[in-house]
Amino acid sequence: MKIVVREPQNEEEQLQMKELLYEVCINEKNWPAEKVIEGYKESEIDLIAINGNEIAGVLKIVFDSPKGLPITKTEAFPEVDIHSNGAFPVEIALTVINKPYRGKTKVLLSLFKGMHQTLKAKNSSTNMYAILEREIYNLYHFYGFKFEKLNEGKHYWNGWSYPCVLNLEEGMEYLKMNKPRIYEFFKGDGEL
Repeated sequence: MKIVVREPQNEEEQLQMKELLYEVCINEKNWPAEKVIEGYKESEIDLIAINGNEIAGVLKIVFDSPKGLPITKTEAFPEVDIHSNGAFPVEIALTVINKPYRGKTKVLLSLFKGMHQTLKAKNSSTNMYAILEREIYNLYHFYGFKFEKLNEGKHYWNGWSYPCVLNLEEGMEYLKMNKPRIYEFFKGDGEL
């Protein structure tokens, strides 16, 4: 399986990406995610993981703007302060894996590698925010993405969730020390 991560290149890929987001977020997970899927076009980057002609996954990154980040717009976590330190705030607003690719480590890690390269090019002192369901939080930790919980969480959308943050530089340093194979993959020197 050869996974390529990039932004959608044409209307067909945009449509396939949006269909996958709606299928997983709305139809399967029953998340009220329409505003996140549709609402941040001027301050977002969508990354797609492609295997051949099929979209294997999507990662939506939203940059801070006058409109704010989705995490700051939710009533569930009003205490989250994305400007509490000098780092550049972004949000991993949605991460979706197409059903045939679930459980395939390479898809998720490839999306995160693409995100890392995108964010590093913008500002290496980046804080990545996300609202993570308990299972996703645990999965990210398993792979070495040590998101820090900002509070004890609560039921949000479709399960117990936590507002979390991960500093890009600190995250890479953790991978280097504790998950060298994943670190080398991120640096472009290794395979999974």
